[in-house]
Amino acid sequence: MFGSLTALNSDSAAIEFNGERFEPDATKAYGRFTICHGFPCITAFGTNFHPGTVANSFQSLKHQVVNYDHQMRVHDKSKDRDQILHDKTLGFVAAVAYPSAPAGGWKVGADRTKAPAIEGVMGIFKEAQKTQTVLGEYLTGKHKWTVSIEVQYSLLGSGFVVGDAAKGAKGQKALMEEQTPPELQDLGFGYVTVESAPAELLDCFDTQKGRIVAAWNKLPVTLMMGGINGMTHLAGVGIVRYGAEREAEIQQLLASDPDRVGDLLEPDQDQDPGVDFWREAMAGWERIFKAES
Repeated sequence: MFGSLTALNSDSAAIEFNGERFEPDATKAYGRFTICHGFPCITAFGTNFHPGTVANSFQSLKHQVVNYDHQMRVHDKSKDRDQILHDKTLGFVAAVAYPSAPAGGWKVGADRTKAPAIEGVMGIFKEAQKTQTVLGEYLTGKHKWTVSIEVQYSLLGSGFVVGDAAKGAKGQKALMEEQTPPELQDLGFGYVTVESAPAELLDCFDTQKGRIVAAWNKLPVTLMMGGINGMTHLAGVGIVRYGAEREAEIQQLLASDPDRVGDLLEPDQDQDPGVDFWREAMAGWERIFKAES
């Protein structure tokens, strides 16, 4: 489920994308990836994107940073800012693309396998500190790394997608009936904007953790970042061991000198502190919103 693995037989191999040719060399590699799948795809944090919001926002991802496991100083929220001592930059997003809107505009669908997503190409600096770990493990098949989005969005401009809407209490149904568009209503979902959500619904989302932590009076909920046909800012991509978006993947990775791939492996790999975190996030979300499966 992680896409194809490519080892170069010659320096002429390249990724062809959007009319451009991306060819690796002695100091940089290139990878093709897919990310930010529209609803009904949902992350391990209980968040999602409306496909129209991704369409409005995908261009912001171009030329953004690609980093190792989101390890950037700006993300260090610890009291003494001593958990991330320096930026672990791996490269940059070289190009992005998103499907053209269908007739009538973007609407949510019922089939996760058909959800639209951003496709992109990332350049990876081979001399960056953690590139040895990523390229060495990926190209030798030791570990299939994936990608994870860094997104900025307005919480007040977002909304809650509510599952099993027909099972809601009278008050819940009344609120959802006022705000749910037909595209969600037809699939059995409700919708409530964050701006108009009651306290008990707001409490389902932990703003500090950035994730859904509870159901709304037994109704499963997810947070639609940026709302319906809204806007977000896609600030970067992390190359991670375990991604919160199960559909995201590195589809192809090209690096020159394939005979030296084994040399990239470090003798003592760092124990990734994020492994347990990602696994717990996935497991916790599955418990809250079983309807995803």
